[in-house]
Amino acid sequence: MEAPEANGGEGAILANIDICQLGSAFQKSTDIWHSKLPGVEREFHLLDGTSRFKCPGKATWHQHEGVRGATSKSVSYHKILVAKLATGVHASYPI
Repeated sequence: MEAPEANGGEGAILANIDICQLGSAFQKSTDIWHSKLPGVEREFHLLDGTSRFKCPGKATWHQHEGVRGATSKSVSYHKILVAKLATGVHASYPI
């Protein structure tokens, strides 16, 4: 999916997001494959291309419970994640 379109790929970009960075009590890593829409890029990546929503790890100020395969502990798509996707798409196609 990440292969360039000129090479027969989709040209997609992978954003890996830890749901705890969106306000969840659980650290659930979620992969989002998306197109190169500029609004979506701004929502999920910093200027250097790194993910905007990666967990800082075991920092004392950031405590959460890991999901560890029990995905029923966390929603499939966190409502803030869905809102950020919608915001990015809307920003890419202003009315």
